Amino acid sequence: MRLPEVQQLVRSLAVENESLHEEMRELQRACSELSKENDKLETRIVEQSNSRNEATLKEQKGKQQQLDQQQQSPHDSFALPDLNLPAQDGADGSVPC
Repeated sequence: MRLPEVQQLVRSLAVENESLHEEMRELQRACSELSKENDKLETRIVEQSNSRNEATLKEQKGKQQQLDQQQQSPHDSFALPDLNLPAQDGADGSVPC
């Protein structure tokens, strides 16, 4: 190979090298943007998961309170007295009230 051919090859490779460096920088920018988008999506997923967990927890707590109230109701409720009084016989001499 002659010197002019070598010089031309070096220039050609330098241009290709610069082109590859620019492509690499573009890919790094794209990766950075995708990483930012991924972070946003992960944050959103965590927030939605937390919201669902809170809603589920509130629902379970409400059901538990309702169960507790149902279980306590028979013990705490007012019981009606038995008003079925025995029949009084007039022959025993007692006076009806």
